[in-house]
Amino acid sequence: MKHFFCSAIMMMLAVAAGAAPAGEWRDLSGQAGHSAGFVLADGEFPSGANGWKGIDGKAIRVVPNAGVNGSPALCYERTDPAKYTLVSRSLPLKAGGAYRFGGVFRNEGVRGGGASIIVELYDAQGKWLRNVECPTSADKECGWTPMEYNIAVAPAEKDCSFVIHLLMPRGATGKVWFDHVFVEELGPQWKFQQVYPTHNLIDADGGVLRFFSRLKGNFRLPERVKLSPEQAVEFKLETAGRTVERTVPVKGQVAETELPALPEGEGMLTARLLDPANRLILAEKKSPVKIRKRFGKTLPGNCVIDARGRAIVDGKPYMPLGLYTGVLKRKDVERIAASPFNCVMPYGSMHLAPDGEASGDGLPLEQVKLALDELHANGLKILFSIKDVYRSNPLGPDDYSYRGLKGADETAKRYVEAFRRHPALLAWYTCDEKMVDWVEIMTRRRELVNRLDPDHPTWAVFYQPNVEDYLPMLDIFGGDQYPISRISEGYDHHMTSIDRLMGLAEATGVPTWNVPQAHNLNIYAPADKAADYRDPTGKEMLALALVQAIHGGKGFIFYSYFDFPRGPAGSEASPELAEKRWRNACMAAGELKKLEPFLMAEQDGPVAETVKSEGKFRVRCFADGAGNYRLLLAGVGPGRTSGTVRVKLPENLTFRSRFGNTEQAAPGEFRFEGNDIACDIVELDRK
Repeated sequence: MKHFFCSAIMMMLAVAAGAAPAGEWRDLSGQAGHSAGFVLADGEFPSGANGWKGIDGKAIRVVPNAGVNGSPALCYERTDPAKYTLVSRSLPLKAGGAYRFGGVFRNEGVRGGGASIIVELYDAQGKWLRNVECPTSADKECGWTPMEYNIAVAPAEKDCSFVIHLLMPRGATGKVWFDHVFVEELGPQWKFQQVYPTHNLIDADGGVLRFFSRLKGNFRLPERVKLSPEQAVEFKLETAGRTVERTVPVKGQVAETELPALPEGEGMLTARLLDPANRLILAEKKSPVKIRKRFGKTLPGNCVIDARGRAIVDGKPYMPLGLYTGVLKRKDVERIAASPFNCVMPYGSMHLAPDGEASGDGLPLEQVKLALDELHANGLKILFSIKDVYRSNPLGPDDYSYRGLKGADETAKRYVEAFRRHPALLAWYTCDEKMVDWVEIMTRRRELVNRLDPDHPTWAVFYQPNVEDYLPMLDIFGGDQYPISRISEGYDHHMTSIDRLMGLAEATGVPTWNVPQAHNLNIYAPADKAADYRDPTGKEMLALALVQAIHGGKGFIFYSYFDFPRGPAGSEASPELAEKRWRNACMAAGELKKLEPFLMAEQDGPVAETVKSEGKFRVRCFADGAGNYRLLLAGVGPGRTSGTVRVKLPENLTFRSRFGNTEQAAPGEFRFEGNDIACDIVELDRK
């Protein structure tokens, strides 16, 4: 993770310390967070097709009085899964603008997917660039249900054209209905979210306070004023008997400051986004805060995340090196305990037993405790999963029930209260790849778990690239893109997806524990497609993890142990193949284990400067604080990757390329070469 420690000089360069005098600054904050008008407000289809293309009047038709409150609605019906039609119209979106789009829909007799609304962008030549899909978790039969999402148009997309589509996914059948389809231009939007300390707390002992900060949208600016890219955040923290003010520059997408020690209690944090060059106040947010001591507790197994993103367990740095698992037999626990791995994430955490799954119909808290006792006795920790404890629909009632318990929050509460003091507990696994329509509910879940257990963080995992949308509902982000995929399309030759996702997460400043791919995706593919996938090698597993480490990751939870004995389409793999997969995962984990003193060190290593490269190349240097260094290098692929790197290092260090992909051209200069998904670890030790 990159750290942005701001000296007093830097603060003064950004803007004079202290509150900006309101009389001398122009306040534009009233524009932020409000509507700037509708681009499309006639999506109720009041007069037939009304500008939409693809409505044939038969399978796709406007039906009077069929919508919400008797309005006309669009019916999209498909009986042949091979047919595919888009109902579309162009949109006059503006570069630099932010928009909200969506509508209401209902699904009727659908199979293979339900209603969807998508906005697509095309360049000046009509080439497709990207699309933004309105997420929904309702892909089965449902009544009228709202869906909406936001899209930001970059200033560089000024020559693009935009189209909105109403559709069913390819291969789906049934009938879907649309009504009240809209596109609304938003005023400027300031995304501002605390990413450290975790639990949305402020540390009473003082130290780093870090926020993600990103401004989207267009202001109505005074004449001849152009918004400066150099912005600053003014913090004002009011507590009992004390007020602390800081003004710091936004670096990238992170605003960070240092706070003094403060009395424990409650407070109010006011943050204002400033354009110092033009003396503009752009946005303002206020939020209540809690001030608590975070370090120094004597609770066994207490896990605190520090300002470097490291887990501090029992007062010492701890690097999670784990495995996703299913039901754990005693032989599995013993096998994992004897390996380089130190923790597990069982999907069946809520019904664990010492040697398998808990028996009976009642709440198995005692059996779960015995299973956790065995994990602890074997030196293993658990990322305890409550990720399935949610209502069936984010917009519906709380219909969750589990072994006699009613309600999702009540169930989560019982489990957190039961095991928050168990020494085997490392973190709470609260979410697995849910769409953004769950963020509000997941944010409340994080707040509940944080309040019940201030001594362990929440961890949530996503493949989705819109990392910033998920920040309010987690303490630690996990990226789980699995790049070794369809051979026929060349996806098994590069790791662009995980590299991109980790770069996006790193830019927010959030701590990350990530998920290297250790499984063959043909396990989840139809049998006739199984040959289009392959296993990752041990070195490829390691390369994925090294890219995650280069981007600041401080934990690695491999997916997945329970897939090792599985073959194509969920069949049974041979014992020899299952054992080979296990050995490959252990090899990768063993290399990471040897890197722990470097990845979990107190200080950053020296900067590694790439002076020449071919292909997509990543590198970072780590130091253990004892005079030894590790240079992590990765070729993202596809194809050949090479890079020349210079690092300022002490003299008289030994050199060793762990995998032979790097040579030392001169003292402090290294040349890496690899093909497709490639990596190396250069060991530089004092003599």
